[in-house]
Amino acid sequence: MCMIDYIRELINAGITSFKIEGRLRRPAYVAYMTKIYSEAKKLILKNKKFNTSEIIENIKKLFYRGEYNNGLYLLESNSSKIINQEFQNHRGVLIGSVIEVKPFKDIYQLLIITNGYEIKQNDGLKFVYNQQEQSIGVGGVKKQVKNNHYLVYTKTKPKEQSEVYLTVDSAWETELENQTKKLKFSAIFEGKVGKKPLLKLKCGKVEISQVLFENLEKAK
Repeated sequence: MCMIDYIRELINAGITSFKIEGRLRRPAYVAYMTKIYSEAKKLILKNKKFNTSEIIENIKKLFYRGEYNNGLYLLESNSSKIINQEFQNHRGVLIGSVIEVKPFKDIYQLLIITNGYEIKQNDGLKFVYNQQEQSIGVGGVKKQVKNNHYLVYTKTKPKEQSEVYLTVDSAWETELENQTKKLKFSAIFEGKVGKKPLLKLKCGKVEISQVLFENLEKAK
């Protein structure tokens, strides 16, 4: 279920708290979903529009096992969309196909053509052929041997013409996990010999003052 297109309706219905499903998901999934739903809520409360097509494509890279639905009891009338009978786990997004498989020392060299996506080390790929799946983590990869063609080295031997799905975009997920939320604040420290030191902190409309218990002594 994916309700990013219906946040406005849910807010207008009076809902003030949303639970974002994230059990057994990677940290990058939790980071991205929290971020985009928070941004969507802020835009809607300001009566601004937002485009979800790119958002949904990004979500697919993080966790996707068939078409998303909008909830059987709310909008859908087709119960066959609620449970996907083909995939039980993360499928990812289609980025290309395997056009050649060759033995290479004690592993295999795969030639993959993509739709423009740059395959990178530490990415996760899934090969699908006649509904049979094989997953790998990209260890060795040669950047484009020619336009949108990549050599990937793996112990897995997929069949030629297998569809290639991206299950982990390593660089993007690292970027998501390294996000930090920074807030500007001011700090004033007052210290005088014979008096208790005082620290004042201010962040937005919140102000905090803390007095230490001991009087300051002159340095010796």
